[in-house]
Amino acid sequence: MQTQDQAWKRPRVGYHKCNFDGSSMNATSFAGQALGNMILNAMEAEFQTLIIAMQHCWSLTYTKVIFEGDNQKMMDILNNKVLHFGMYNWTREVRWWSR
Repeated sequence: MQTQDQAWKRPRVGYHKCNFDGSSMNATSFAGQALGNMILNAMEAEFQTLIIAMQHCWSLTYTKVIFEGDNQKMMDILNNKVLHFGMYNWTREVRWWSR
């Protein structure tokens, strides 16, 4: 996983690239471009957006996908640079879909 602060690069031959980004509509409502579970904050919106993107790619039989997002804190959690107990279940779900 990587953040988008790096220059965009074409994926290697045989790979697809999927950019994802969660967003919030107001202080109490968060949404993606898909129906998902109720979430509590912007970080959960980012995780849920990534999971939905992963599920969509796999449903299209894309198995070699590079996912890019712009939330550095989420990337640090997923890359084991920091621990965040409140995001444990989201992290576990992303890792399951990454297999």
